[in-house]
Amino acid sequence: MTNPRGYYWEVMYQNGLKDISVDTAYSDIVRDRVKRLSLLKDGNLIYSLPVEPEDNFLYRKRTTMSSDGTSSTCHILARLSKHNNKIIFAFENGDIITRTDFDDNDQWFYSPTIREEEKI
Repeated sequence: MTNPRGYYWEVMYQNGLKDISVDTAYSDIVRDRVKRLSLLKDGNLIYSLPVEPEDNFLYRKRTTMSSDGTSSTCHILARLSKHNNKIIFAFENGDIITRTDFDDNDQWFYSPTIREEEKI
């Protein structure tokens, strides 16, 4: 397993093995065996989200550019459930916002396109 720099996702499987975004394509995750989805920076844990067997999950990265040329980046980790969503918006400035649903009227919190493998 590579020792990456910067921000990256990590999945932990039920058997304790892990995959990270620099070594594994997002589409290659064995989704029905994932126990935890985490966001790390330079090897340090930013946030970890447990995933139950009946849940699904997603990861996205959003970056915006302001009119003065500065950029802002947000990493989205979401546990998708029929009963209890948990969505984490982790901004690279250190802010972390937890929500239970997306808000399509907000520049950061709008719903991403859900891929077939992410549907519950």
